[in-house]
Amino acid sequence: RVRTVDHCVVERGLIPNDGLFFALKPKSINRGQVDHRALINGGSAFGDVQFGDGFVLARIGDAIAGRNIHAAVLDAIRICKDL
Repeated sequence: RVRTVDHCVVERGLIPNDGLFFALKPKSINRGQVDHRALINGGSAFGDVQFGDGFVLARIGDAIAGRNIHAAVLDAIRICKDL
């Protein structure tokens, strides 16, 4: 089967708009780091951070890689469940 078209659109992925993350990273308590080993074991994403000293920062969903909304929501649940 042959199809003739006027245009061809190619998906080449997304580039995250991460300027805000990198601007906030040095001001955050955890410097934008998440304890992935703790997350795998069901623990806190931020370890033993003292939350009264400022704010914690994490990148989720499409801020890391192009994925669907369900993956982003699952990331948020995993990271925020112990806050």
